[in-house]
Amino acid sequence: LDPKNTSTVQRLEQSDLGKNEPPGPTPLPFLGNMLQIDLKKPYKTLMEFYRKYGPVFTIYLGPKKVVVLAGYKAVKEALVTHDDVFGDRDPLLIFQELSKGHGVIWNNGDAWKEMRRFSLTNLRDFGMGKKVCEDKIIEESQHLIEVFKKHKGKKKSH
Repeated sequence: LDPKNTSTVQRLEQSDLGKNEPPGPTPLPFLGNMLQIDLKKPYKTLMEFYRKYGPVFTIYLGPKKVVVLAGYKAVKEALVTHDDVFGDRDPLLIFQELSKGHGVIWNNGDAWKEMRRFSLTNLRDFGMGKKVCEDKIIEESQHLIEVFKKHKGKKKSH
């Protein structure tokens, strides 16, 4: 049997799938974990995986491996403490198409690092991470709640 002619299914079974990566549900060949994910409410499935596997877990969207970070601590650890390791993420094609290579979230490499540094510097100038910023958010949220209560769920006519 020529190893070049073996099927993808056999190669997946013989591979080191799951070694040296965060835990997660076992993927099916070709489909990954797509059959396990509630496509109408994927966040519910991700929360179940979070409860079962912890704040960092692996899922497969088809053949595409995705490492999911759940919660502030996991995201901060990956994107701030270990930004050199996680800086070159492999973005999904749809997000590349939508962002056209712009923005902080879906960019990669040196461009991402430069935009991230610029964004954080400017956000700090506006009070991010300071008590003043938190107080302003709470104040604005309370104002918004009052507006909602005032209109009792009805559309405001212009």
